Amino acid sequence: MKPSKLFLPKLFIIILLGFSGCVSFGGHKAVLASEMGVTYEYDSFLGGYEKMMKAAKEHCDKFNKRPYPKEKSARTTVSFVTFGLIKVDVQTFDCR
Repeated sequence: MKPSKLFLPKLFIIILLGFSGCVSFGGHKAVLASEMGVTYEYDSFLGGYEKMMKAAKEHCDKFNKRPYPKEKSARTTVSFVTFGLIKVDVQTFDCR
């Protein structure tokens, strides 16, 4: 087999794994959730904050509570898609 035929499938798998590990395209991902609250990683660039607020309300509604946002933060992570460091926004909500 030619090396190029082996390279393309491996590159495709690496790109898919990179997309699955990051929050992209206006999305959000719950990284910690309990009756006391929920923490999300989200994409603030494409409107992820509004979707995350709705998800936090739905989470706290399960316990007959309301979400109260705490201070926003950010963390830096390695992206296998861009082969560099990217900033991920993090928001925690208390359910009270």
